[in-house]
Order: sequence, then structure tokens, then C-alpha cells
Amino acid sequence: MNDQTSEIELLQRIYIDVNANPIRISYGTIQHITKNFAQEIGTGGYGVVYLGALKNGMVAVKKLSLGPSMDFEQQFMDEWPESVLDVDNPMIKNCVQIAQMCVDKNPDNRPTIDQIIYNMNETETLIENDPPIIVELRNDPNSPFYQGIGSVAVKRLSWPHSSDELKFRQEVKSTSIAQHRNVVRFLGHCSYTEEKEVEYNGKIVPAAVLEKLLCFEYLSNGSLNHYLSGML
Repeated sequence: MNDQTSEIELLQRIYIDVNANPIRISYGTIQHITKNFAQEIGTGGYGVVYLGALKNGMVAVKKLSLGPSMDFEQQFMDEWPESVLDVDNPMIKNCVQIAQMCVDKNPDNRPTIDQIIYNMNETETLIENDPPIIVELRNDPNSPFYQGIGSVAVKRLSWPHSSDELKFRQEVKSTSIAQHRNVVRFLGHCSYTEEKEVEYNGKIVPAAVLEKLLCFEYLSNGSLNHYLSGML
């Protein structure tokens, strides 16, 4: 068994173990699971994000845009948690989030679950254009959860919570900062130097190009029903 195979198997074990710590990953393994960075799925937060695949699920690999403060290994190790926190924020796509709320003194004027999801679709909170299909993910006597177009979970408050303005606001606040298994999870990191030819002062010269990459769990549309459990 070669080192790359061992790393991939270790990543797969980490993927299903929510208590596992991130590991250092070789550049070759990153190239393998992303098929040489074939599919870009997003940008922002100091880098470009690429889709990767393991046998037991999808991952996202973030290639960091390096600045002067990230030229050295220790500085990278000191600074990558800031980017991790940026991706772990539950208020981003592919994480459970509260996308909209409605505050009205009359509970009868608060939108129903289908109206909320449809309005989110209209305002391009979701990416799809077709009318949403509403699927109940888990039925709790007090707070059932629903899935919109496979990318959001909406909690409908039951009486008396829905008629109590203070409790409603508290629920909005607690949901907006909720952390659980639907949140994108950090799996590992990679620091790699590659010899390349670059242009410098109008000339092509050899140079050592430093790459820094972060690997995250990536939740696809429709995955919420496999992960959502317990109260937020």
C-alpha cells in the first residue's frame, strides 16, 4: 500500500468520525481526490474552492491565495484557522442556516413553510428556478424540520412558541448560530512547493511556487436528511 492510498483511507475514516482531528495531506493526494482541480465550485475567503471525492462522500478543497504573511510554514499554520472559521460559519451555502425570518405581531400573518421556501427561491437565496418540493426531514412534536430544495432546513415553530414574540426572536438567534453535523467540517491541510517557470521582469525564470490547501467536508443537495438529527 503506497502513501497516497494510506492518506486517502485515513481521510475516509476522518470523514465519518466527527471527533477526528485534521491531518496533513500530501499534494499528490489532493490532486487525486480533485482529479487535478477539475471542478471549481466557489471562490472567496482568500482562495478558490474545488470539488473532490472520497469513496464515502464529497469534499471541498480550498486553494489559498497567498499573501506576504503566508510565505512561511509556521505563519501558514498560525493563520489557517481564520480561513477555517470562515468556512465553518453556518451562514454560508451548504451549511444549515436561517435564510429568512418574518417578524409580525400577528402570528397568523407569519408565512407558512411553503411560502418561506418559495420566497427564498424568488430572492435567489437558493440556486434553482423550479418550484420547490417540500420534504419533512424529522417530525418533532414541537418543532418539525423541513427540507427545501435540498439545501436549507426550515424550522416551523409550534404554538405557544410561534405566538410568543420573545421566544420567536430567541429561536431565530439560536438557529442562526447553530453548530451541528450539517456544518461544513475541516478535514485536513496541505503545504506544497512546486518548481515552475514564471515571468519576472519580462523574463521567464524558474521559481519555487508555494501552494497552501485546505480540505473540507462538502454537503451536496439532498444530504440534509442523512445528517439532521436532534434539536438545533
